[in-house]
Parts: sequence; C-alpha cells; structure tokens
Amino acid sequence: MIDTDGRTIEHRPPGQRPVVVDYDAQGYLTATRRGDGTVRRADYTYDARGYMSGLTSRRSRTGAPAALGGVTPSIATGPVPGRVDVTYNNFLETAQLEVTGGHGVAYSYDLDGLVVGTSRVSGPSTAGMTLTRSVLDGHVEQDVLGVVQTEYAVDVSAATPGFGDYQGSTVRANGAEVYASAYQHDGLGRITEWAETVEGVSRVQRFEYDDAGR
Repeated sequence: MIDTDGRTIEHRPPGQRPVVVDYDAQGYLTATRRGDGTVRRADYTYDARGYMSGLTSRRSRTGAPAALGGVTPSIATGPVPGRVDVTYNNFLETAQLEVTGGHGVAYSYDLDGLVVGTSRVSGPSTAGMTLTRSVLDGHVEQDVLGVVQTEYAVDVSAATPGFGDYQGSTVRANGAEVYASAYQHDGLGRITEWAETVEGVSRVQRFEYDDAGR
C-alpha cells in the first residue's frame, strides 16, 4: 500500500504476514513492524542533519545494522599497503589488471570495445568468463563462467526492434537447468508479471498499478 505522498506504508509478501512502515512528520522512516502490531522489527533514529544515527532491531542491539547480521562494520583509515598494475591496449582499454599478491585478470573486447571475455593471468585458479553479445545492439545474450551458463532475453530482435525490456533468464549448471525467470510488461514497459522456477519449484508474482503509476 502507498500513501498520498507515494511512500510505501504496508507491504504484503505472498504467503507472509504484512509489514507496516511508519514515518515521522518530516517523512523519515521511523519503524517497521508486523501488521498486527505484536512485533516491532526495527526502529530508526536520526540526528539534527537528518542522517540516520541509530538502528534498533529485534535481532541486533542498538546501532548494529540488522542487514549486516548484527555486526557493526569497522572502518580503517590511513594508507593501505599494496599495488595495482593496469595494462592498456592500443585503444586505451584495460587489457590486464593485477593487484598485490599476484592476482591478475585479462580482458578481451570485440570490435565495438565491449568486453567479451576474461581470463586468469596469475594467482589462484579462477574460471574465465565468456560473454556472447547481440550483433544488433551489443547487449549480453549469454555468459559462461566455468560450468555455469546463463542466457538472457530482451525484446530486441531483427524482426522486432522492441524497447530493450528484460524478458528473463535461464541458468544451467553442467547443462542442467537450475533457474529460470520470465517477465511480462504492459504498454508503458512496467513489469506486470514475474515468474521464476528455482530447481523445479515455480512461483508467479503479479503487479498492478494505480492511475499515478504506483
């Protein structure tokens, strides 16, 4: 649900309890809670400048971001020892990148200057990636990383110019399909349906919009 200011005030995930979102008079997010009010999931506080100064959640202490699992990130200042070496080709494209410790990767490009592959130069064994691009507009149609192959679909073809809307993807590991998604759009390019299959389990979500496009 959305209020008159365009803010989300209630979210109803499929098969789950609704989540209600609270705001203060200035429009700042102050809390998220379960729809029946029995559990407050998180409370947010702000300083005089409007920057978030605290977060208290059901699973973490005050000030520990729940998104990080209750672990407050550490910050290091000062110089960081190390070295980054960049090699360029004749077109000033990055041909090779290496960092301290001997970790290096090489890039390959097509005639339009778009990346079509990476390969290991040094360091731990890492599978190279190969990208297959459309001859029409250069968008990625497929990438292969080791045993994982991903195919992408957009509504652009020689017969139908389309608008470049993302239509879905298929992921295979060792040739076996492990994930597939498909999107449908309305005349304005907005997603109206999202269907996905994860290891044989399928689900479909549909989206509706009001006259203001929300």
